Amino acid sequence: MVSQVNIQTQMSASQARFALLIEPFPWLSKYWNWKNKECDIDTLKDAMCVMSHGERILAQFYLSVWTHNPYGFDLLEAASILDQEDRQIISNWLSEPFWP
Repeated sequence: MVSQVNIQTQMSASQARFALLIEPFPWLSKYWNWKNKECDIDTLKDAMCVMSHGERILAQFYLSVWTHNPYGFDLLEAASILDQEDRQIISNWLSEPFWP
């Protein structure tokens, strides 16, 4: 969360931007260790098995951005399942992509 993100002076600008992008999803951001600037990918992938369809799509999106690998993220699936607010997050990222 924000307090952890603000404490980290070693974080790159794009990592800090990513942390703020994922912050509204505490159920998802808990898989990122901002101090070490890493994601617990294996635990997150295991957790995706019990997430709702929409949660899994968001997890795949954030993990894909973090790692630069698709991790099963499908833009058409996201467009058909996610609500407007979540689609807007992806749309904003697509219009100005960055890589943490």
